[in-house]
Amino acid sequence: MENLEAWFKAASTLAMVSWVALAAFPKSKATRCVVRSGAVAAVFGLAYAFLFLTAEGFQFSDFQTLAGVQHLFQNPKFLFAGWIHYLAFDLLVGVWITGDAEKHNLKHWFVLPSLFLTFLFGPLGFLSYLMVRKVAAK
Repeated sequence: MENLEAWFKAASTLAMVSWVALAAFPKSKATRCVVRSGAVAAVFGLAYAFLFLTAEGFQFSDFQTLAGVQHLFQNPKFLFAGWIHYLAFDLLVGVWITGDAEKHNLKHWFVLPSLFLTFLFGPLGFLSYLMVRKVAAK
């Protein structure tokens, strides 16, 4: 279990560093090659796959009810896989926001609040960016 905790901290740190790079250095070569290319999300994808392949007790029926998902998340490996899922997809949304903002010629500072909200609250950040883009288009 302690090893899983160390991996949890490592994954969370990688996500944090990626978000800082995306927010502070979105156009740098390193950010483009590592974060915006999807490489970090791919690492999370590998970790996710490993966790699911090595955890015991998975049943597809666990996804059919809230109680089933709760039962699934009682297993620390599945819980960690869920966290990895959030880290990967929220980061991918942040990458998309950054690229879409560039495509629409929005100043990066204008989308920083949306990136922050995406980092903390996922879908709320995405919605805020859609509103920012709509307002900026007018």
